[in-house]
Amino acid sequence: MTSSRAPVPLTEQDRELLEAIRTPGTPENVAVQALAGQTLSPETSTSAALHTLIDVARNAVLEEVMATGYAALAAAHDDEDHAFRRAARRRTAEVAAD
Repeated sequence: MTSSRAPVPLTEQDRELLEAIRTPGTPENVAVQALAGQTLSPETSTSAALHTLIDVARNAVLEEVMATGYAALAAAHDDEDHAFRRAARRRTAEVAAD
């Protein structure tokens, strides 16, 4: 994996969040710990904290993409698909009984 440094403009809200996620016991710190599976502390660098937030965001986006894809796949199944699956299960059960 290659990494690169990119300038990231930070608003005051961004800086406040970065401080909150690095402050043990804050709701933000606890949430990031639950979402990222790692603990941030006051010693965590700004770049490491930002990287953690990007990881959390990436995972959230990928989960949403998968959920949307699964929903679209489920919506695309019609009665004919369900009938085919039932028949296949029935044939499997009949073969297994023989």
